[in-house]
Amino acid sequence: MQKTEHLILNDDAADNAKIRQAADVLARGGLVAFPTETVYGLGTAANRQAVARLCQVKQRAAKKPLAYHLADASRVNELAALSRPAAKLARLFWPGPLTLVVPGLNGEDVGLRVPAHPVARRLLTEARVLVQATSANRSGGDEPASARQVLDAFDGAIDLVLDAGTLPRPAPSTVFRIAGEELSLLREGALAGNADANAVREAARETLLFVCRGNTCRSPMAAALAARDLRRRGRSEIKIMSAGTDVWDEQPATPEAVQAMEIDAQELDISKHRSRPLTLDMIERADTIYVMERAQKRSLLEMVPSAADRVTLLDPAGRDIRDPCGGTRQEYSVCRGEIAACLQEVLGAL
Repeated sequence: MQKTEHLILNDDAADNAKIRQAADVLARGGLVAFPTETVYGLGTAANRQAVARLCQVKQRAAKKPLAYHLADASRVNELAALSRPAAKLARLFWPGPLTLVVPGLNGEDVGLRVPAHPVARRLLTEARVLVQATSANRSGGDEPASARQVLDAFDGAIDLVLDAGTLPRPAPSTVFRIAGEELSLLREGALAGNADANAVREAARETLLFVCRGNTCRSPMAAALAARDLRRRGRSEIKIMSAGTDVWDEQPATPEAVQAMEIDAQELDISKHRSRPLTLDMIERADTIYVMERAQKRSLLEMVPSAADRVTLLDPAGRDIRDPCGGTRQEYSVCRGEIAACLQEVLGAL
């Protein structure tokens, strides 16, 4: 029986050649064990013959699908069209120990994972083929935290092991199934150290963020109006936030803004509002970010250029909504009316 090739990585230049060698084995349909940020995985090229061999070696039911392991999210569209919550969780938690089970392009569910371990990502990049993988243990056995455990189970049965030492937290990835807007926890796993199932569900909620300069008039008015209108539309599951690009300390809404909202006192009371500075976390968690002026859009994109596809002026016509701060009560009322008219259009598209 041929022994499994055991390549020890030493965090030096020679590692590149070893990872390329392992990638070539993967691409040819060989079985390669490799480290992830959770446990050692066992992968192969995503073709029927190679996957059948992997399942036989692992003693895993062939009908039980294997997750696709990707170097980054750019290849997801070859396998599935992600729903809004799936795309959001991918953006928030990948690379990382989260597997998403979603409807695939062929109509069957597919598991998708982007591991965070640098060796795994380099291997998957070099392989240039879609790779399916599972934990590198016999079905029902302990999750492997080291190459030695993998070899104890599979020496001679698999082709190659990339050894990056013992992993710090041997637990499988957390698995969620997502169908449309619905999330189901299939397996608790390593993600629990950073976020429990409820935190993941909260992160997946559709979130609208309204941004102005000081977060004392325009954005809190917009947030209150949006929350009221969405409740009336039966869309209270959507989360609403507001923030300011130039907030240095906590301030209440201006008296004029409070007064401008008193037409519907019970539903639109912003007297308890306190200003909040715009943060990176807010930007990352927002599905859509509505800004009042082009200046706020520039400030926001300086912070997070990758958010460009989620930032838009509140006015669909592309006009700035002028800051009424320091103006008369009438100017505040006009501003409120402009915001309400814009919201009627943009919320209707949700």
